[in-house]
Amino acid sequence: MKYRNWLPFILFVVWVLFWPKMYSPGQQPSPSVTIGWTDNGGDCFQVYRGTQFDQLSVIAGCVPEPVFIDTSVQRGRVYYYAVSALSEFGESDKSNVVTAVIPPPTGTGAGGC
Repeated sequence: MKYRNWLPFILFVVWVLFWPKMYSPGQQPSPSVTIGWTDNGGDCFQVYRGTQFDQLSVIAGCVPEPVFIDTSVQRGRVYYYAVSALSEFGESDKSNVVTAVIPPPTGTGAGGC
């Protein structure tokens, strides 16, 4: 059974984590996206991702905490995320869709002056 208004989800944080000071010059860290949301109940959460706004697929099922780190993203891509709650009543509607833009690699010599 779907419960439309029972668990409203709002993704409140999307950011791309980079730790450039941990790497030697010329070496680029692997990008990741961390999303977090308000936990309004439910037993666990499903995280959806896609490269098109209206075509999202489950990438993580039954995440126990209201945060997820996606380490499978690629540089130079745009990703869209949404979350739903799972409980004894079924799955809630998906949250609002949020966007994460992963910058392309730097220092590759492309473009420039």
